[in-house]
Amino acid sequence: MVFKKGHKTWNKNLKIQTNTGRTHFKKGHTPWFVGKKDVLKSSRKGKSYEEFYGEEKGKELRKKNNIWKNKTEEEKQILKNKIRNTLKQKYKSGELKSPFANPEILKKAIAKNKLVSQQPDVIRRKLQRRKMSSLEKKFNNIVMNNNLSYKFVGNGKFFIENKNPDFINTNGEKIAIEVYYKKYKMIISSKDKFCIGYDENLLQKYKEDRIKILSKYGWKVLFFDEIQVNEENVIKQLGEKNRGF
Repeated sequence: MVFKKGHKTWNKNLKIQTNTGRTHFKKGHTPWFVGKKDVLKSSRKGKSYEEFYGEEKGKELRKKNNIWKNKTEEEKQILKNKIRNTLKQKYKSGELKSPFANPEILKKAIAKNKLVSQQPDVIRRKLQRRKMSSLEKKFNNIVMNNNLSYKFVGNGKFFIENKNPDFINTNGEKIAIEVYYKKYKMIISSKDKFCIGYDENLLQKYKEDRIKILSKYGWKVLFFDEIQVNEENVIKQLGEKNRGF
């Protein structure tokens, strides 16, 4: 666009800054670096490691940075694993000490983490990213195909205290449904969270825990494992009265 002689631009005499995202300084504002010449002098721009940090520390930093240069992503990953394993060995040998080596600090951290992780808002945020499991999809297809009055809420849409059932009744009845793989509810985990066995008591505890909390609010809980999630059994358990027609 060619401006005619005498044309005034829209921002003439306006005290605004249009070239960057920075806030325009008001009249009388003092920049943070005024009177701090030492801070400006300490800038490393144009200086080598040795000039800025000193001979000994400069060489150490240069050596650390050089190990990452000219390496492929695969080589970098191998190096990261090597460093990680070295640190693990140092922690095990006692050369390095973790603050969690102190039993009192570890106990407090575990208690705090457990308390925070059981908050409904925290659980909801985690579940919002969760997709249906294959078993939940199978159950949901049975519900949809037979027009049963249930809907999926297992992604954090519905909570009773800190419990989030997989499905709930949409006919006004207080019925919640949990679907699960039997073996996953019986896993005994080691400290490293590896499966070291199975215990049927854990499955029973899982059921009792949910029944105890939901029943306080008048809710009935139905459980379906991977064998029980079939069309004939689901319709039989939920009954004709829970059909949507």
